Amino acid sequence: MLMEIFVSLEDLPLEKFFVVVTPSFNEKLLGLILKEYNSLSKASNCWGFSLTSLYTWKKKSQYPLFLLVFLTKTSPLEIKELEQNILALKSGFNFDSNGGGTSALISPSFPIYYSKELFRILAHVFGDGCLSVDKYGYMNLSYYNQEKVLLVSFKSDIQKVFGPTQLRSGINKSTPFVRVPTPIAIILLLKISTFSSLSSQVPSFVLNSPLHLKKEFLMAIFDDEAHVAFSPPHRKIELTLANCFFLEQIKGMLLDFDIRTSKIYSMITSKGFKKYAFYITTNKYLNLFSEKIGFTHPLKKKSLQNILLHPGRIHYAHGETQEIILNLLKEKDLTVAEIAPLVCRKEVTVRFAISKLNSKHLVRLKSKTFKKGNRIPWTING
Repeated sequence: MLMEIFVSLEDLPLEKFFVVVTPSFNEKLLGLILKEYNSLSKASNCWGFSLTSLYTWKKKSQYPLFLLVFLTKTSPLEIKELEQNILALKSGFNFDSNGGGTSALISPSFPIYYSKELFRILAHVFGDGCLSVDKYGYMNLSYYNQEKVLLVSFKSDIQKVFGPTQLRSGINKSTPFVRVPTPIAIILLLKISTFSSLSSQVPSFVLNSPLHLKKEFLMAIFDDEAHVAFSPPHRKIELTLANCFFLEQIKGMLLDFDIRTSKIYSMITSKGFKKYAFYITTNKYLNLFSEKIGFTHPLKKKSLQNILLHPGRIHYAHGETQEIILNLLKEKDLTVAEIAPLVCRKEVTVRFAISKLNSKHLVRLKSKTFKKGNRIPWTING
């Protein structure tokens, strides 16, 4: 299966990036420029740059991205060759600063493809991340979490997707965070208009992605935002967000893994904010979540394992008892007394479920002959 492209070099806003190229490619660029314009002075006049800027770019092997892309369109140079010879790039290009840039360097390989690491990064920015733009246009992309395992994983994913880059760490009001270079924020915002906790949406490319990528997105969201309650009799996974639409999308994505949740409840917090939540409660769906999605967060993973090891009374979703009984009877005929321990229910509950199945003509008594002291088994109808 061909990998799909998330961002190519040509997708970037050309005026915002400054590119460091390999020495050999730098020499090739110089040769192309001299062949076309005979001198750097003529080239700088044609392009509207100062000759000093052009010499500085040549010396540092750093050029504005829009100039490089222009050369791919006006010379034998191809965009693919340019992508293969990029060592690093930075944002904040300022024409008046002789080619200066303001951000830290990142070193991605272009094009950037969809990957499990990318999907986890996106989910973490939606979850415990912050991507904001101030009134001067400066961007802040940070990820906050108390759990060291998640911070280390986030750093690793950034390095895998965007190449070796300098990541700053710190603590804000007792919460550790990782700050990510601005070029990465610009790249993410190319495909996702907002990461606001109130108005963001799960991107369509995530909703339509293969299951192995959806799983990574969901796992990262639940790592950040879920609460796992193992305090008998309470056994559940709770996901609470301020964005009801986003929560509905997550609920829908879980159905792709056959995981059903409660309905979505609304609540008002002690500070007067409106929140929305759903719960995964039944043993069946808690097991499915563990098998198909799971947690990276060590404490949440341990709590879910404790729930599955000590399920207490097994809870079934609406109608699930009937479904289980029907599947048991497909294998062999059973009496109510035999069914009860298999479904962990009292006989009176089983009789009620059987009566529902009987009214739908799905099951019937195997024999109408009744002998004192014996019970008649039920069988599949037809």
